[in-house]
Formats: sequence, structure tokens, C-alpha cells
Amino acid sequence: MRRLTRKLQLKTKDRDVKKQNRFGIKKCDHTGWYASSFLGRRYEAISRLILLATAVFGLILFVAFGAGCAVEKDGQTTDRQSSPRKGGEGRGQFFTDGPGNIRKIALTFDDGPGASTPELLELLENRGVKASFFMNGNAVRSYPDLAARAAKAGHMICNHTDRHLNYFKLGGEGKELVLEKEIDKAGESIYAATGVRTSVMRMPNGYSREWVRITAGKKGYTLVNWTYGSDWTNISGEEMLTGYLAHVRAGAILLLHDGGSRRRDKTLKITAAIIDEAGKKGLQPVRLDELLGITHRNEVQGSRK
Repeated sequence: MRRLTRKLQLKTKDRDVKKQNRFGIKKCDHTGWYASSFLGRRYEAISRLILLATAVFGLILFVAFGAGCAVEKDGQTTDRQSSPRKGGEGRGQFFTDGPGNIRKIALTFDDGPGASTPELLELLENRGVKASFFMNGNAVRSYPDLAARAAKAGHMICNHTDRHLNYFKLGGEGKELVLEKEIDKAGESIYAATGVRTSVMRMPNGYSREWVRITAGKKGYTLVNWTYGSDWTNISGEEMLTGYLAHVRAGAILLLHDGGSRRRDKTLKITAAIIDEAGKKGLQPVRLDELLGITHRNEVQGSRK
């Protein structure tokens, strides 16, 4: 009887072993004593360390990149600031939208002047619309007369740096100095052609980091990105037009392009359609300084050529 009872006890213990956690509870001997496996404890500790390291790494990425990055999604920039700054208070600030409580939008054109600029200026003049042109210094040196024509027509002239470098690939020490030189050289080329001293700028590719805002602020610039834009993408013309018209709303800053040596027929067509849609919705296309409530030295003072 004693032997039978002993066997039943051992079988019960064996069943209990199978119910223990997977990290290694095991039987030490046949007397019924149990202990945690050393391998199981070590595996569990390593797992906890991996989870902790992942959490810390994610936090570092968020702080380093998320806070200062203007993320482009479906043609939109998601790092948003739309509170207008009056007078000189906008220096170093960053905008992607204007205030939604006024019936105004802004048409903005990048990378010019270029082959499409003459037709674009004619279209805007015929429609009685003022826009904002973010000009590259090298493009202005190639087409100084077109830059001057845009300024004399009353459009807002802005700085898009000199050579349109890819700042997503530019890193390391000295990047601030590179940007300062790009801003200054573009600014001087714009002034030489138009007589305008720019104080609003847009980074190439919408690049946005805290160091960029600090550098721009030191140079006396306000940074402006956009609410929506897609005329540089490979989507169909119909889809492109639908995207723009869907974003014609109060406070919107719409991005298009007039730079380059080729005609931009899609851009011209979309611009006309945006103006028509704005009229239907009771919205007025205006310059960025009017939309955002910021000052801009945009009076044509005479060319230095």
C-alpha cells in the first residue's frame, strides 16, 4: 500500500510539472522537490532587457526625429502650425496652414523661375490673383527677367535656397553653415534681379528640423511649407486635380512648381482649376504674408543690375 501511494504522489507531481510556465520549472529529483531552471530565468531576463531597450530606442527616435520633422503624407505636411504671427514675430516660425477662420488661400510656386513662368504669370494676371514664388538662386540667375517680372506684378518673392540641395542626405558638422550660405546666395541673387529683400523661405523638399528653424530665425526668415501639393509626383492628372480641389479650403497653402526647362501643362491646368474652385467656395487667393499676417519686405526697390 505504501508503494502504491508513493507512485500516485509521483504521478501527481509529474502532471504539475507540465502545467508550470514555459521558462523552465523542472523537477530536481524523485522526492518531489522542484526548482526554477537557470536557463529559463536567464531567458526571461534577456527578454525583459530587449523590451526595455526597444522602448528606449523608440523614445530616442521620437525625440530626435519626430518633434522636428515635417512629414509628407499624401502630398501633405503633417508638422503643422497655423497660428499667424503679426509684425516681425514670425521670424523662425514654421507654417503649413493659414488660419481657418478667414476666407483666403495661398497659391505657392517652387523652383522657379522656369519655362512655365511666363504663361503662369499671364494666367494669374488675367484672373486678378496674387501668388507667392519660392525662387532658387541658380534659377534666378538663369532667368533674371522673369524674376523681375513676377516681382513687378505684385507677387510675393520668397527664398528657396540657392541650389536646392537634398538636406535629407546632408549631415554632419557644418550643415548650418552650408544652409546659411545657400540662403544668403539665393537672397543676393533675388535682390540683384528684383530689388526684393526676402524674409520668407521654404526648404527644398519641405525639409524641417529644429536646427533649420534656428538657422532661419537667425537670418530673419519665416519658414513656410504647405497644406497640400502633388504636381511633382507620378500620379495621374485626374487624381492630382482631385487632390488639389479637395484641399481648396480656408487657410490652405497649396504647393505647385514653375521651375525647370520643360513646360508644366499640368501645373497650369491645375492652377486655373484651383482659382475656379476657390471662387465657387467664396475663397480669395492671396499672398502668404496676407494669409499668415506676417510682414515681408517685398516692395520692388529697383534692380542692382
